[in-house]
Amino acid sequence: MSHVDSLVNVIPVLKYLPPWFPGAQWKRDALEWRSQKDIMREGNADSSIVQTLLEDIPESGMSTEDAEDHIKHIAGTMFPAGSETTVASFMIFVLAMTLYPEAQRKGQEEIDRVVGTDRLPTMKDQDSLPYINAIIQEIVRWQPVTPLGMPHRVIQDDVYKGYLIPMGATILGNVWAITRDPEVYPKPESFNPDRFYQKETHPAPGFGWGRRICPGQHIAEASLFIAVASVLAAFNIQKARDEKGNEITPTTKAKESSLVYHPAPFKYDIKPRSAHHSTLISALPA
Repeated sequence: MSHVDSLVNVIPVLKYLPPWFPGAQWKRDALEWRSQKDIMREGNADSSIVQTLLEDIPESGMSTEDAEDHIKHIAGTMFPAGSETTVASFMIFVLAMTLYPEAQRKGQEEIDRVVGTDRLPTMKDQDSLPYINAIIQEIVRWQPVTPLGMPHRVIQDDVYKGYLIPMGATILGNVWAITRDPEVYPKPESFNPDRFYQKETHPAPGFGWGRRICPGQHIAEASLFIAVASVLAAFNIQKARDEKGNEITPTTKAKESSLVYHPAPFKYDIKPRSAHHSTLISALPA
């Protein structure tokens, strides 16, 4: 619920209604949020950035109201940004595995060789799985989730190919164009993790650059590693088939016009690699 969703923000006197009153769901939600906030401030909640920021309010020198307002904006920016781009990256991975089964096979062979088949990969295995890391780098390059990057402000006048870019202007780095440079990434439209595998290929700027580089890059890469490695260890992904048994080949078309790239909905089949892998999956905590 956003701060504009409730009628109480238009008619403030409604704040005096009791929680049980019909239509006062906003007040029941607020009481629950207040209770959770108290738990976090007392240090009894699971560790999180919001909890840490709430605990630091007394030392911040700010009023409680101002500090909480800043915390709301920080949380409201970080959580949606991190979740949306991570989900988009994972679906790009699924799309790539559907279209490029050879990359999937190589990733599975590496996991079977390094990790074995009696457990799923963990973060401790990351440095020992260079091809899985190459798959992740290629996901970031092949279909960057922020194809136009983040806005930057020019700190001094600059000239680019005869064009004056004045100080204070807002510019967008064209990540899509950068990742399509054939001199750096041959056959850029193809998904090819080998371009990063045991090579010094320049990483794609999918997380941005400079002072506005994504602050959650390491978390995103770790989350993507666990997701990619676990899925490849336990599942096979392949093209779906229509009612006549013909393979359905998905496209890389975007879901909609947005600053964040999401693949358009596509059909695919995903199945455990074996009965043994089904047992591994079933043993995971709910």
